[in-house]
Amino acid sequence: MSRIGKQPVNIPKDVSVSIDGHVFTAKNSKGELKVPFSEKIDVTIDDSVIIVKPVVEEKRVNALWGLLVL
Repeated sequence: MSRIGKQPVNIPKDVSVSIDGHVFTAKNSKGELKVPFSEKIDVTIDDSVIIVKPVVEEKRVNALWGLLVL
């Protein structure tokens, strides 16, 4: 099983990110990307790093966590 989801995601300097409710938004000079995510997934932005982790340990939540693309 891959552990890639446990790794923090670095934010490039030319990209601005935000979270509004359960929608993740990334913007740069080429456009904008909005990704909705489940309320059972916790997405936090800390300095220039994005951390994604499940809120509860359930099989379905872990599957959703693995499918989240940021």
